[in-house]
Amino acid sequence: MAPHTPQRSRRPGGAVPPLDLPKKTLDYYRAVPYVLIVESVQRGGAWVRRAAYPELPNCSVEAPSAVEAMERLETKRLRVLTEMWDRGELIPEPRPALRV
Repeated sequence: MAPHTPQRSRRPGGAVPPLDLPKKTLDYYRAVPYVLIVESVQRGGAWVRRAAYPELPNCSVEAPSAVEAMERLETKRLRVLTEMWDRGELIPEPRPALRV
């Protein structure tokens, strides 16, 4: 995959601020260990499992089982990352760990 240069907002007057970030590939973002949340929620009297990557926009799914929800979520995560990449959007990364 080619290196990714995220879109930057322009400063007043049309100048683009410098961006001194290393170039990252789509494969890099596919390998990022995003936080995964799985929870049980009630829908119309039935319980379903919701899985989500809260750091990625619109990246959550629901399914009858936790395993199925995680499998569907992985497919959606890859689709969300690819779509963001193709649009040249800035792809979020997890924040650094807190110091102990």
